[in-house]
Amino acid sequence: IIVGFIFLAIGVFSAINIFWTLPGQTLTGVGAAAGIGLINSVGNLSGFTGPYLTGYLYTTTGNYTVAFMVIAGFVAMGGLGLILLAITWSQATPELGRWMWVFGAIGHLLITLMTVSIWLFRSQFKIPQITAAWFIPAVGNILVPISGVQYAPADISWFFFSVGLTFWVVLMTLVLYRLFFYDPLPIKLQPTLFIFIAPPAVGFLAYLSLNGGSLDAFARILYFIALFFTLFLAVHIRHFLRIPFFLTAWAYSFPLAA
Repeated sequence: IIVGFIFLAIGVFSAINIFWTLPGQTLTGVGAAAGIGLINSVGNLSGFTGPYLTGYLYTTTGNYTVAFMVIAGFVAMGGLGLILLAITWSQATPELGRWMWVFGAIGHLLITLMTVSIWLFRSQFKIPQITAAWFIPAVGNILVPISGVQYAPADISWFFFSVGLTFWVVLMTLVLYRLFFYDPLPIKLQPTLFIFIAPPAVGFLAYLSLNGGSLDAFARILYFIALFFTLFLAVHIRHFLRIPFFLTAWAYSFPLAA
């Protein structure tokens, strides 16, 4: 563990110098100052939300296992965030987008390997602890091909797509089993149900990138699975509107965007 933290610190502090060159490459003058301020503001939020979320999940579940898995999900979102930025900037600044995609893809692959290793060799998880938030570390690989076909050989994107699709099928089965045969999710965790929309929706976009935009049978399957989950949750929209705001409301954002 100590060696792992050492290498983690080396990676983080090595990346900081490179990271802070990015705002100046894309923004100038007042915009650069505002961008740096925004980055600091968003980054400092973790100092509040991390301990608060950990304490809340410990109070809700009675152990730290779920809390650490959710925090790991947010860590995985860092790599996915770089990939999303690479998609956004692929036209305006393709070279910057390429490097963001490379770092994001490699980072997310490492998170996936670490997460699956924990599940297989160190897992003490119980079925009631599973939520749709578990999709993020492993299934998030399905996002990589959306811009990956522009930056790397197609087989690399097919690799990430295959990994994400496989874990989506497995984890969706486990999550549905937990929802069908165990107690309902606590009210504070029910917004995470919206995550069901993301894998087939993003998978649809990724598959279109991989097959040249052809709307074949498999693309239609992914699209209509995403549409089904969207319609199902829309039917229960009044229930979700009555749920008070919790930190888990973040789960409404990226699935609906997808």
